[in-house]
Amino acid sequence: MLVRRPVAVVLVSALAALALAATSLRARVRARCGSAGPVRRTIRAPRALATTVIDASGARSIVNATPSSTTKFDCFYVYPTVSTESGPNSDLLVQSNERAVAQAQASRFSTLCRVWAPMYRQETLPALLSSSPAATVKAEGVAYASLLAA
Repeated sequence: MLVRRPVAVVLVSALAALALAATSLRARVRARCGSAGPVRRTIRAPRALATTVIDASGARSIVNATPSSTTKFDCFYVYPTVSTESGPNSDLLVQSNERAVAQAQASRFSTLCRVWAPMYRQETLPALLSSSPAATVKAEGVAYASLLAA
């Protein structure tokens, strides 16, 4: 028998699990990076954007979430491929497109945790559109290793 749970219950359960996992990850990051926090090439996404909430009846309202100033949790967000740099992998400089996507997609979590988006050498959009399968595998390997190192 299929048990249906309200979406809010599932979402809250998922966020609680994420928060518990973040506690352990935060301790490892602090141990690795020192008290200064995560690595220096990280997008900090504290800005919470206005969000349109649509309730079950279809009524809409605008919610302006405020980033938490008392949270004990860090959330780590891996942003999607957005780099338009010409090489197969991006550099580690924070570009406006990486900042914009991190703020648009991850900022809502700032009400629950400190949001960090570590820079990594993502495969670039031009490489995704024009590379051979072998070059794509190589670029993806660079991106993955870079993310693990962040």
